[in-house]
Amino acid sequence: LEDSFGDGLSGNGYWEVRDAEGRVLLRDAFASGAVSPVATPASPSYGMGHTLLLPAGPATISAAYCGNFSYLRQQKIEADVVPGASVYQFEFADPDAGFSRRIALPRNWVRFNEMYTLPPVPGVTYFVRVRVDQGAPGFGDDRFGAGCELALQADQTCTGLIDDASLPTFSCGVTRVFGASHKIWTYQVPGASQYRFRFSDPASSFVRTIVQPNYQCILNWVSSPLVAGVTYDVAVEAFVGGSWRGYCGPVCTVTIAGGSAPAMRPEATLAVDADLNEQARIQLWPNPNTGEQVNVRAEGFATASTTVAIDVMDLSGKVAHTVTVPVMDGLLNTVLELDGLNNGVYLLRFTAADRVQVERLVIRK
Repeated sequence: LEDSFGDGLSGNGYWEVRDAEGRVLLRDAFASGAVSPVATPASPSYGMGHTLLLPAGPATISAAYCGNFSYLRQQKIEADVVPGASVYQFEFADPDAGFSRRIALPRNWVRFNEMYTLPPVPGVTYFVRVRVDQGAPGFGDDRFGAGCELALQADQTCTGLIDDASLPTFSCGVTRVFGASHKIWTYQVPGASQYRFRFSDPASSFVRTIVQPNYQCILNWVSSPLVAGVTYDVAVEAFVGGSWRGYCGPVCTVTIAGGSAPAMRPEATLAVDADLNEQARIQLWPNPNTGEQVNVRAEGFATASTTVAIDVMDLSGKVAHTVTVPVMDGLLNTVLELDGLNNGVYLLRFTAADRVQVERLVIRK
């Protein structure tokens, strides 16, 4: 798209491409400039034009998740289920800027905070679309479906208890014992130095706040204890830039059990007390890989580790890529870009504290 005057579609204009059925395949504002995408795209792989493949694929973003421009990092978006599909690839694009971020997952939803490398930027409107792996392995023969616009809210200081049941720190709607060593966790806020957990019981007008220097709260204190058998509403606010930012995130419930510790979800305790001498449990998929992206999930790193360095090496030991990703209570969940790697066997070296572990990855295009 070119504008000879050089000011784009100034005002509230936009461009979009629809298919014959009226579904939006791509859209952006073209708020300024002479060309879209820009002459030097933010993602070199985006190229010098907007790529569209017809007919559109069967996967679409669920309508309930479209048009929301105030998402929090910990929230998710979903695609409509495609029968028989087991892997979904989401694309977050800023077409005018020539930016594209893709992430493939073995499920029909994605959380914003799963994208550690090249994460979506708060306040930027993204056109999001999705495709599923059908036919030949990999996405080379698959097409994106219709998409829609959405965005993270510019102020990302709201937080709440972790509500992802697949994580070992799952804390929303759980049952815990008070006075033992049970914990609950909130989503981390960039730049936060403290978190304030507020426990309330509307039936008795009970309110108790606990301030912690990190994103976990041990349910064990002396004054105004929590009572067995009561379900509490729990909200959390973060201290960022010298001020408390308010209880603006979602509210969860936590039920206090009586007597001994109840039977808890197995994943609720995984990796919390991992030993440095034990091996982390690392999953890579898809493996073999087509050379686009590899999903990495690992648990069992020492809880003292806050980051893990991942080196992608060939069999001679030459390092092709290096990235450092955050670890939360021993858990790592990220996606690595594999652009530029040829067919062959590669080694992924994970370094956390004084422990090194290596896993094998096969690229077969």
